Amino acid sequence: MLDDQQRLRRHMAVFVDNRPILDNDGLSDPVQPNSEVYVMQALSGGIVSKQHESRLRTTISDRIHVATRKGLITVDRKNGRWSVTRLDFEGSNCNLVLADPRDGAVYAALDHEHFGVKLHRSVDGGVTWTERGVPVYPEFTAEDEQKQEAAGEVGARRDFSSLSEIWELTPGGADQPGVLWAGTIPGGLFRSDDYGSSWQLIETLWRRDERWAWFGGGKDSPGIHSVAVHPANSQHVAVGISCGGVWVTEDGGTTWNVRAQGMYAEFLPPDEANDPNVQDPHRVVQCRFAPHVMWAQYHNGIFRTTDGGRIWNEVTNVQPS
Repeated sequence: MLDDQQRLRRHMAVFVDNRPILDNDGLSDPVQPNSEVYVMQALSGGIVSKQHESRLRTTISDRIHVATRKGLITVDRKNGRWSVTRLDFEGSNCNLVLADPRDGAVYAALDHEHFGVKLHRSVDGGVTWTERGVPVYPEFTAEDEQKQEAAGEVGARRDFSSLSEIWELTPGGADQPGVLWAGTIPGGLFRSDDYGSSWQLIETLWRRDERWAWFGGGKDSPGIHSVAVHPANSQHVAVGISCGGVWVTEDGGTTWNVRAQGMYAEFLPPDEANDPNVQDPHRVVQCRFAPHVMWAQYHNGIFRTTDGGRIWNEVTNVQPS
């Protein structure tokens, strides 16, 4: 199975719980005590044979959660037919829902306007809900005021003192039970290690001077709308910011690098259009089986990277699916 460098041979394929492993060199993919591991020869240049294809098909869930301004709607499929089975938080603006694939818990983020942002968690499919904590921003200091003033017109439009919206919820890795990431408006990234009971601001990203150049796309303040956790390395996290480009950490948030080279903002002056720090991705997604490949639905197009975000290339002539 292994070559003289102790790496998986080129024409071998290994699957853990019906998913191809991601780390063919270090074989570091997590394996649970009850995991099913399949090892097979990958014929025809690595294409899986038809007899194994059925094991790898992705199944569609029989339940869909729909977040709406009128509440959280649950739609179930039974006997081939879909129907609405639950309505939770009736009349409230549910702007985000997360069904955690690790333990089945469901999280609902609400914007009550007058009462502010709330977060709830259910472990029984929505029968009961418990309120969790929400991210809290640090005090706006005199130093912050100076940096905001120096940022000029862009900085003057933004309020960095309070939470406006939870714009993204993403579970941590399979080896991180209880870990959640929250992208928010006005541009703070938060992490919870206790199923959303408490949250910690990722100061290493928040305190970067580049943040003062970020600005809102459709809203006055910048927002983190995408958090992609590497499926084989939970310390590797990419975040998409509107308008602030794509930032990546490979050490769990200790250090960050902006990775939006190749994106361009046609709505900015020519001398600013290629600045990675002010790009406006609207959504960033990561390929589960090849996590170095990511796509960005952008303000003025679609971009794709095959090297973890270091270089992005525009995808042109895209037709509707």
